[in-house]
Amino acid sequence: LTLNTAFNLLERDLLLQFSQKIIEIDPFGDIQNEWRPQGTTGGPGAISIEGVSRFHHAAVPTVRGTILTLDSETRTFENYPTSETDPSAPTDTLSVRGDVIVEFAHDGTVVKTWHLFDMLDPYRIGYATFPGLDWSHSNYVSEVPSDDSVVLSVRNQSCIVKFDRLTGAIRWILGTHEKWSPAFEPYLLTPTGAPFEWMWHQHNAKLTPHGTILVFDNGAYRAMPYDPPTPPAENRSRAVEYK
Repeated sequence: LTLNTAFNLLERDLLLQFSQKIIEIDPFGDIQNEWRPQGTTGGPGAISIEGVSRFHHAAVPTVRGTILTLDSETRTFENYPTSETDPSAPTDTLSVRGDVIVEFAHDGTVVKTWHLFDMLDPYRIGYATFPGLDWSHSNYVSEVPSDDSVVLSVRNQSCIVKFDRLTGAIRWILGTHEKWSPAFEPYLLTPTGAPFEWMWHQHNAKLTPHGTILVFDNGAYRAMPYDPPTPPAENRSRAVEYK
């Protein structure tokens, strides 16, 4: 069970995403709204979000009065890697799961969707992709009202991505420079300062009032396939703030 909450800055209510529903409650704990993925049932007055198969990890209000959340989809790829530890393992045609970022209105209308498979390289695998073929496993999304963009934490890619809300075009990628194809190199932020460390399998990447990004660096693996991961006994987690 995952529970994600966010304050609605416009109405001072609380949004909670859990158990395949998003609910809005007032300061007294009374349910004001409930939203469900298509094909699921909820409480009285629950609103179905057409075209959305599931909610996961996020329910974040925007300045437009809409809500950002995460869905997922499965696509089939040919010549896909079958191992994250053996570079000589044969490739195969596989069904892979990736994330879809969804913005919907209070009445349940889907305002916009962004498909991560169309934005990043689906053949760039990270540790924890297998055995479930969970390519991205995004775990937080938020908006940047000042320049009409969206920031997404992509756990299994060990990166945070900023993209244009209207076009879906990538603005930058914050994360290790390893294993990216040349098409993405112009978007990779350059590390400065010493000592410098990237985050790995991060959670809860949030913008601060100072314009920085505060993130929980889980520290899992601290490597990309097929480099050897850091042994758990030598690893650690941390909080880190990036400019």
